[in-house]
Amino acid sequence: MRLCQWSDVLEGIPLRVVGPRSRQLAVFRVGEEVYVTEAACTHGRAWLTEGGQQGHHVHCPLHGGVFDVRTGASVSPPCTVALRTYRARVEAGFVNLAAEPTETR
Repeated sequence: MRLCQWSDVLEGIPLRVVGPRSRQLAVFRVGEEVYVTEAACTHGRAWLTEGGQQGHHVHCPLHGGVFDVRTGASVSPPCTVALRTYRARVEAGFVNLAAEPTETR
C-alpha cells in the first residue's frame, strides 16, 4: 500500500498518514531509512507526529515519553507499552507498506 511520497518525509519531522483500515500512521526518516509506526502514543493518546524526533527516537508531546521508531519499544517513562510498527520500503519515490503481514508489536 502506498502511504506517501518519499520527498514529503523530512528527517526529524514525522509525517502522519492514513494507512490500511483507516489507521493513523507516522512515517519517520532517518538518513535514507524509513520507519512506520502507529501515530498515537500508547500512553496519552497524543499524536507522535506533533512531538520531536531525534534520530531513531520520537518524543510524545503530551508527557515526554520516548519510543524507538525502529522497534516501537518504549525507551523512557511514562510510556510502557510499545508502539505497533509496520514494515515499509521506499520504491520509485514512494513510501509503501511491505506485503502482509506488516504489523509487529
